[in-house]
Amino acid sequence: MANSRAVTSPYQQLYYNAFKLEFDTGKAGRPQGTGFLFEFDIYENGGLICLVTAGHCVPAIGTVKFSLPTRTADDLVDIDQRLEFEVAASAFLRHPDSSVDLAIALLGPQINMYVQRGAWPHLQSWSLAGVHPVQDLAALDWVERLYFVGCPSGWYDDVNFLPVVRRATTATPIHINYKGRSEFLIDAHVFKGSSGSPVILVDQDRDWVKLPNDKWHGRTALLGILVRSIEDRLGSEIGLGECVRADRLLDFIPLLVEKSGHENLKSRWVTAQEDTHG
Repeated sequence: MANSRAVTSPYQQLYYNAFKLEFDTGKAGRPQGTGFLFEFDIYENGGLICLVTAGHCVPAIGTVKFSLPTRTADDLVDIDQRLEFEVAASAFLRHPDSSVDLAIALLGPQINMYVQRGAWPHLQSWSLAGVHPVQDLAALDWVERLYFVGCPSGWYDDVNFLPVVRRATTATPIHINYKGRSEFLIDAHVFKGSSGSPVILVDQDRDWVKLPNDKWHGRTALLGILVRSIEDRLGSEIGLGECVRADRLLDFIPLLVEKSGHENLKSRWVTAQEDTHG
């Protein structure tokens, strides 16, 4: 198939995890942002595939729209066959800490609907294994080279349906809470439409990932979610982006368990729920 391609390398996978979001509020104009897929693999019989984005992007009313490519029988990505998704704004779960600018939405019902019709969406998702606790992040250097994937100013390849991958460096150490929050800054020009972009470490070059063991070798790690650009007092962008650390995604797990049920939870999450609820 001319428009089917294999997705194997870590860099190829980056392009199929994030995508353009359009927000339909019923008003003139259609704001845009970035979202990505994340699997909360907390159940023995499978995980919960969710859309993740910046909380401020999700409108109070209306819908969030995006599309995903299909997956062929031989596990290739078919870019010609797109599946349209539409999520009501009211279906999003906001982060339990209102100061954390994240929101997620369960995609299981829409995914199952397509599967029942014989269409398989290509689900290039991050999972809990790609999120590291803050004590592991302390093993990284204070300045690291990173990537973030999104649709700055709504810009993306609308023929091949690919987002834009951009480079950044840490502007503050990832493991040190910026201004006392679970956040860090990146040195990069951040434009509207980039909010919700995953911020990623790709461990391809052993020389610059100075870790005491092989925990991350040959892997990628989701370090954060870009939520906004930093501006000066006149409202001008100054080349810095504010990112919520990815471990704050774990705070959604009690909300997901409450919504999806406690049955068949993996043992570590059963213990976590018992600790949470006493």
